[in-house]
Amino acid sequence: MAGHTVDATFTGSVMDVHLFLEGQETTLREDPASGSWMGHQEGFEIRGDLKLRLRCKGLNGTKWSLTLRVDDKGPYEKSGVIVHGVSEWSDSIPIP
Repeated sequence: MAGHTVDATFTGSVMDVHLFLEGQETTLREDPASGSWMGHQEGFEIRGDLKLRLRCKGLNGTKWSLTLRVDDKGPYEKSGVIVHGVSEWSDSIPIP
């Protein structure tokens, strides 16, 4: 296991967003000027593949996107649409 740098950018007009990396919630701060939520972690421990889980709340039909960079590699991108007031997604990213 080695310490990694993880940068996350979430874009979407949502009321609430939670991003979990390796089961730990990652703080995303809203940037009103860009309309994005951003997070940065250094020394992050990743065991094998990076396990991700995202949950956001908002109006039905709202589009969202998530961009991740790990150790300046990527971007790893995912997008979706809120249905029934919430969007949930989970996946893993292989980390060499």
